[in-house]
Amino acid sequence: MPGQLPRILPPVRSESEIPHLDEEDLLSRRHFAEGLKRLLLSTQEPMVVLLDGPWGSGKTHFLSQFSGLMSSDCLVVYFDAFRHDHSNDPLAALMADFLSSANAAPGSVKNQIVQDVIFGAGQILARTALRVGLGLATGGLVQSNDVGGVLERVGSATGDVADEMLSKHIERLSETAKCIESFKEKLRTAAAETPSGRILFIVDELDRCKPSFAIDTLEALKHTLRVDGVKFLIGTNLTEFKKSVRHTYGQDIDAEMYLHKFVDIRVRLPESVPMPNAGHRSVGFVYLRHLWDRMGFDDFMKEKHPNFIDVLARLVILNNLQLRDIERLLSRFAMCLLQLKPGHFCNFALLADLCYLDVFDGELLAKLRDDRAGYSEVAKRLKLTTEIKISSRFPEQAFSIKIWKAALQPADILSDNDQSVMELQYELQSVHNIDPSKLIMLMAESYLTPGIEIY
Repeated sequence: MPGQLPRILPPVRSESEIPHLDEEDLLSRRHFAEGLKRLLLSTQEPMVVLLDGPWGSGKTHFLSQFSGLMSSDCLVVYFDAFRHDHSNDPLAALMADFLSSANAAPGSVKNQIVQDVIFGAGQILARTALRVGLGLATGGLVQSNDVGGVLERVGSATGDVADEMLSKHIERLSETAKCIESFKEKLRTAAAETPSGRILFIVDELDRCKPSFAIDTLEALKHTLRVDGVKFLIGTNLTEFKKSVRHTYGQDIDAEMYLHKFVDIRVRLPESVPMPNAGHRSVGFVYLRHLWDRMGFDDFMKEKHPNFIDVLARLVILNNLQLRDIERLLSRFAMCLLQLKPGHFCNFALLADLCYLDVFDGELLAKLRDDRAGYSEVAKRLKLTTEIKISSRFPEQAFSIKIWKAALQPADILSDNDQSVMELQYELQSVHNIDPSKLIMLMAESYLTPGIEIY
């Protein structure tokens, strides 16, 4: 049996292992991606598109696949904002990732980009480059022996001397604004050399950054890099990003109006998956089914509770769990299965609900352990309802309602309509020798290993 236990953690793939949309489209997002591609290539004018989705909804995975879809038509620059969050200069970081992408571009495009853009970027990055190493600052594209005009002027000088020389260099170019305008022109020229005449910056993880860095990045896109042929696709949790705006400019600012100045179009990651001859299913259910198989639950649970995935589907769909949330829930359940012992009582429907509370509402679980929570509070949190529309869609829910009532409602307050609940209470006592009022504590102590949490 130990060898048949499900995996504790879902399989993880590195960024380089994420397949192209042609190879894998688990959540049927190819159609959405094609529409987004047409939008970005529809006009030569600069465009900022914001892709909105909750944390854990699969934005990064989608953006990685979308990058591959766009790579044959334009130069794609993938900017992981959170990776550069320690920096105080998002513009320099954007340019470094741009030069790194240019270095990986096909030969003819790469040569033109290097020729047209390298020195314009160097003017902006020069100070940063000298201090942290040009190879690092430019993603390996510019090395100390090939930076041409910039290092020819600086020579072998370092420290204060180099700073003074660079200051004079910038003064000769008049002012920083002119430097940036010059770079924008070269960027525009470089875009024209790509197959579609476009450069696409994909900006990811902006909502995870320090508020100051997130705002500075957005403003850099608007004021410095907004030129013809250059497009931006920003993946973020819009609700969380608005918090960054308010943190930076004060709670009274209209965050919606502020973002309107920077973002041209907003799109939202699809939340349902079209199914052949079956309408649509939620993304959460499709991903649950996928992980259920990949983590090995199907073989392990088919004799214990063959329809158990339907119990989890109720939790996933009614509570609108995101993809990362589903991973956490399944990992927690897999850990509980490690505690299974022959002859020990386990109600899997109740265990699923307890796992959910352990991951997403530890406060309510603590109250249940201490006998400080009643059925109505649990039913509200777990969305246990006898409403026809819900109960017909999730028939497994009827038993969940029954087991929770049996555990939390004494027999003397049950109504005649709760005959099945009273029968379950009797079964717990007579067959399993379990006091129904102690059932939650028993299950929690037996299967929710103390001191272990899934993040």
